[in-house]
Amino acid sequence: MMICCSEVVHKKGLALQRVLSELEKMENPSEILSKTKEINERAIHYRLKITHMINSSVEYYTVAQTYNQKMGKILQHESQTKVILQDLIEQLATQQSHLEERAIKQQNMSNLMSRRDHQRSDLDQIEDEEFYDAQEHTTSTEFVVTFPGKAHRIYSTVSSTDQNDLVPKNHDLILKNDDKQETLDSELRIGTIDHKSSSPMDNSALEMSKSISKDESTEEDLPDDDINSLSEDTEQNGFEIDVVTRKSICYDKDESNTKIENKTANNKQSDDNLDDSCDVSDDQRPKTLLLKSDGDDQSLSTSLSTTVKSNSRQRRTSIPVRPNHSLNLWSIMKNCIGKELTKIPMPVNFNEPLSMLQRMTEEFEYADLLHKAAKIADPLEQMVFVAVFSITCYATTSNRTNKPFNPLLGETYECDRSDDLGWRCISEQVSHHPPMLAQYCDSKDWICWREFAMTSKFRGKYLLINPLDITHLIFPASGNHYTWRKVNTTVNNIIVGKLWVDNHGEMTITNHKTGDICHLNFVAYSYFSRDIPRKVTGLVVSKDEKIKWVLNGTWDNKMEACKVVNTKQLISKNSKPLVETGTPKLIWKRRMQPAKCEKMYNMTELAIQLNEPEENVAPTDSRLRPDQRLMEEGKWDDANIVKNKLEEKQRATRRKREEEAETRATEGQPYVPYEPVWFKKTVDPITGNPVHMFTEEYWACKARQDWSRCPNIFLDN
Repeated sequence: MMICCSEVVHKKGLALQRVLSELEKMENPSEILSKTKEINERAIHYRLKITHMINSSVEYYTVAQTYNQKMGKILQHESQTKVILQDLIEQLATQQSHLEERAIKQQNMSNLMSRRDHQRSDLDQIEDEEFYDAQEHTTSTEFVVTFPGKAHRIYSTVSSTDQNDLVPKNHDLILKNDDKQETLDSELRIGTIDHKSSSPMDNSALEMSKSISKDESTEEDLPDDDINSLSEDTEQNGFEIDVVTRKSICYDKDESNTKIENKTANNKQSDDNLDDSCDVSDDQRPKTLLLKSDGDDQSLSTSLSTTVKSNSRQRRTSIPVRPNHSLNLWSIMKNCIGKELTKIPMPVNFNEPLSMLQRMTEEFEYADLLHKAAKIADPLEQMVFVAVFSITCYATTSNRTNKPFNPLLGETYECDRSDDLGWRCISEQVSHHPPMLAQYCDSKDWICWREFAMTSKFRGKYLLINPLDITHLIFPASGNHYTWRKVNTTVNNIIVGKLWVDNHGEMTITNHKTGDICHLNFVAYSYFSRDIPRKVTGLVVSKDEKIKWVLNGTWDNKMEACKVVNTKQLISKNSKPLVETGTPKLIWKRRMQPAKCEKMYNMTELAIQLNEPEENVAPTDSRLRPDQRLMEEGKWDDANIVKNKLEEKQRATRRKREEEAETRATEGQPYVPYEPVWFKKTVDPITGNPVHMFTEEYWACKARQDWSRCPNIFLDN
C-alpha cells in the first residue's frame, strides 16, 4: 500500500512539474488561462494523494506499534514457558530415577526376606555353627566392567602354576565388594568403593547388603575348557566376571581356618603396600587423604591436602570479588552458531582472570600423586597413581564455567613452586591458527611435557570441546614412560539455564617400557541413568593381558583403587567366573575450596595464586597481560578495550608476517616462519608425529635475566 501511494505521488508530481514548465513558455493569455485551470486540477489530485499517503503511514505506524508490544509479550511468554518446561523435565527425570531406585530397593528387600527365611530353615538343622570374620568369598554382585573393543583385547589365561589372574576375552567384568552397596553401572562399570554413604537411602542399602550372606556352595569349579568355550561363543557380545572381596562371609566351625588366615594375612600385606605408597615421607609435599583398613574398622585420615607455606614467600589467598555485570548472552551467541570458538571475539564477561596457559598449569595441583608414584617400584601400582593424576586434571571443571583467556602468540607462563610443591612448569603459546600451547613441567623425580590444542563448536544448546593433545610422563629412576590423551568436554545450557560441564569419553594410559595399560571410562551424564554423576571407572592391565587393579570414583570428588589378589576357577549362581580383589583404598580426595570461592570465579587456592604478580618473569608472561590484570581488578570495561587493542596488534603483526612471506616468495628467497622461543618443533619419540619439545633454555635465561629473544606482544604503554 505504501509503495503504491509513493509511486502515484511521484507520477502526479512529475506531471505537475511538466505543466508548470509549459506554462512558463506560453505567451498567449488565452492559453495561459486554460493551462492554469489544468494546473489547479493536477495540484488538487497531488494534494489528495499526499493526504492519503500520510493517513496510510499513520495507520501503519499505529498497527506496527500495537503488534510490536504483542510480539514482545509473546516472546517473553515463550522464554518463560521454556524455562518452566525445562524445570519440569528435570523434576520428572529426578522423580523417575528415585522411583527406579525405590523399586530396586523393594525388590532387593523382597529377595532378602526370602533368603533369610531359607537361611533360618537351614540354620535350624545345623548345630554349633560359628561365624568368622574371615576375608573370603562373597556372591553379592555390585559393579560391572565392560572391556573396550579389539583395541584392548584381553584373553582368558589360567595355568596350573599361576591362578592369580583371570581376564576375559574382550568382555564384561562384574566386580563384587560386600561392604559397598552403591551400584554403579555403565559401559565401563566398576563397583563403588564408598564405604560411608551420604544419604539415608544409601545407608539402608548398605545395611541390606551386609545382612545378605550366601552359602559358599553356590560356587562350583569351572574348568579351563568351559571358560575358553564361553569366551569363544561370546566374543562379540562379551561376558561378565564376578569379583569378590575377602570379607564378611560365614563358615561352618568344622571348616579349616588355616588357609583362610593365611590368605587374609597375604591380602593384608598386599594392601599395606598401597598404604605405604599413599603416605608422604617428604614434608615439603602436600598430603593426601588416606583410607586406612584394620579388620572391619574403616577410618579416614583427616589430613586433607594442605600446602606447605614457604618461609620465603607468603602467597595470596584471595582475589577481588567478581563484579555483577549483566549481559545479554543471546545477542552475542546468535551470530556464533557453527563457527570456530577461537575465531569469535568475546568480551571478558565470559572469562576468568586466567589464561589457558595458567589453566593448564593448574592441572598439576595434585602433583603429589606423581611424587608418590615415583617412590613405587611396582610399575602396575605406579600406573594406578598416574591414572588417578590424569583424572584429577578435571577436578575443578564441575563448577568452573568461565573460559580462560586465549593466549597471544608467543605468550608464556612460568610457575616455579619447587620450594613448596616440588615442581616447576613453563608453558608457551606456540601457534595461533590453530591455537596450540606447549608445556614442560619437571620435578626431581619425574618429568612431564605435553602439547595441547583443541577444536570447539557451538551447537546452540551446548559447546563441544574436542582436545587434540598428548601428554608424556617419565620417571627417570625406573625409565617408565607413560602417555595419554584427554577426553571430550561439553558445556551445557549455553543459552537457557545454569551452565554445567561434563567430561566424557575413554582414556588409555600406556607404559611404553613395560607394555602395561590403564583403560579409563568417563561416563557421560544422563538424566535417566542410575549412575552417579561424573563417574569414572578403570582397569589396570599388565603386559600379559591380566587385570591387576580396578579403579572407581568420580572425577570431581575422589578415586579409589582395588587390587586383584586372586582369580578363582569358580562360578557363582549366575554362571559367571569369579575374580577376587583386596580391600579398596582411597588414592585421591579433592581438596576443599577456599571460603567464598563462588565470588572468586570458583577458583581453588592454587588457581588464586597463579596470576599473583611475580618478579623477574619473562616480559611475555601471562601475569603481565594488561587486559587480564584489569579484569582481575574488576575493571571490565577497560579490560574489554585493552583486549581489543591486543588482538588488533596481534592481527597487524600477523598481516605483516604474511606480507613478508609473499615478498620473499616473489623474490625467490626463503622465508623463515614464526618459531617459538622456548620450544622447538621436532618428532615425538613415541607417536612419530610433530611435537614441540622444551629447549631447556628458559630457566638459564631467567637466572641471567636475558629476555632479548622475547617478542613484544603486549601494549607499549
